[in-house]
Formats: sequence, C-alpha cells, structure tokens
Amino acid sequence: MSLPFTPKHAHPFAFHEILELEVPIIAAEVTRLQNSVNRLKDSNDQIRSHVESLTGPDDADEAAEMQEVITENQETINAQEERIKMLKYALEAKMGFDPTNSHYGTDENKAVINAESMPGIRPAQTATANDSPLANPASISNTEVDQDEGMYL
Repeated sequence: MSLPFTPKHAHPFAFHEILELEVPIIAAEVTRLQNSVNRLKDSNDQIRSHVESLTGPDDADEAAEMQEVITENQETINAQEERIKMLKYALEAKMGFDPTNSHYGTDENKAVINAESMPGIRPAQTATANDSPLANPASISNTEVDQDEGMYL
C-alpha cells in the first residue's frame, strides 16, 4: 500500500516503515503528535495575543521576532498534521478500516485506539476520593486461596 498523497514535508520515517510498526505504537505516536499540535496552536494563540499588546514604537523588533516564531510553529504544525495523516493511513491499512471514522465510534480528538479494542489489555482504572480502600492482604482468609490454582477473585 502507498499513500494517496505525496508528503510535502520531510519526515523521520517512510510510510513503508510505519507499516512495520505495531498498532499500539502507531496509535501512541498519533496521540503524541496530536498533543504536540494542540500545544503549538495554544502557544501561537498566546504569542499572537502578546504581539497585539505591543503598541509602542520600540516594540517593532519584538513583534517581528514573535511573528517569526508563529511562522515556525505553523510550519511544525503543518508537518506534524501531515505525519498524523500518514500514521492514520497506516492504521487503516493494518486494521482494515479508518479508526478515526465516526462510524466506528471514535473521535479524532481522542486517542485513536483504546485499550478495550486490544485483546489482552485492560483499561487503567483511577480511584476517586469516595472509593473505599483495597482490602488488607493480611485479612484475606485461607479459604480463598487454593494452593493448586491460585487465588479466586
């Protein structure tokens, strides 16, 4: 399989190399890049606000410098969004469907793959302040443990 588009930016990997990676690794990279893009966009918004507050004649150099930073960030955003697109095509090739398609119940702004979709992996659980503490292991009675088969849960 090849990409249905020609990448405009340099990337640290070729599409055929992405296809050699496992699905969870590709999904993690998509999530990492999406977070990076979101942070860069937030940074650009903050820089733009700062540039708008620069009104004095002595602020022209700083405003020009900040504008260069915005441009560099936007170039990075464009490259990372293209990389995300490549990774999603690889996921589609490996899984047989587009995991970000709303038909499959996923959301592009969330992780592409969740633990429930991977056999043998359970999602992490987070305790809240209202949860009761775990039972003290010393208080577990011997009747719950079978020496041949282990502990029954």
